[in-house]
Amino acid sequence: MSAPAGSIRVHRHRFAGLEVEADRPLAGLDDRLPADGRLEIRLVAADAVREALAGAADGGPAAWLAPPVDGIAALRPDGRRALADEAGGAALVRRLAPFASLLQGRGILHASAARAGDAVAAFLGESGAGKSTLARGLAGHGLEPVADDLLPVRPAGGRPGVPLAEAGGTRLGRLAALCFLERRSGGEAVALDRLSAADALAALTRNGFGDLVSPALWRVQFRVHGRLARDVPAFRLGLLAAIGGLEAAAAEVAERLRPALA
Repeated sequence: MSAPAGSIRVHRHRFAGLEVEADRPLAGLDDRLPADGRLEIRLVAADAVREALAGAADGGPAAWLAPPVDGIAALRPDGRRALADEAGGAALVRRLAPFASLLQGRGILHASAARAGDAVAAFLGESGAGKSTLARGLAGHGLEPVADDLLPVRPAGGRPGVPLAEAGGTRLGRLAALCFLERRSGGEAVALDRLSAADALAALTRNGFGDLVSPALWRVQFRVHGRLARDVPAFRLGLLAAIGGLEAAAAEVAERLRPALA
């Protein structure tokens, strides 16, 4: 599995903490997050990826995705080079990015996030729980959106941090809260309950990348989750399922989170 050839024009994108170099443009891939990792991608016919998966190219892959996800892809064991089904395009590369980050030893969460100054709150939950909607809604209440779907986490002075894009450079913000979204049928409109480290680890595992096929990927993910559960305050964030829109609860969520983000 080789990198894009020097004679091929390289298209650069930034996504989920990675600088993605591809042999063709990938519309809609870029996000606001700074990149401190690198992934070289060649988009080829699906049969060429299957050949790599069978071990015919450079000893085979460390990880793969298969239909009906978004197409088929193969990653080198170091997570820095990949072949991807050209039919999958940017959607497949988005699915591939967390695997590449983990193989490079870089923590990543399936989460949206918002910040108050240098303090970041991450929002995790099942698909459709409202992670992205809530992060956007908090923008009107003093919290700036940081990530929409994938959140890189890095060591920062012995504590987990999040890369923040700033004018003229990049710095690490403090990951101050992990909030696991839960939609409720009754009770308070917004409930924020502190979790133990053991419950936080269980929740991180439930909301992690479960379709990992390599022991190396599992090792990195469990190491990241263990450190987060130990070092970052975690909460169950209960929201009424009947709330017309998550934006309606954003003001109270922001108020409840302020002590953790102080």
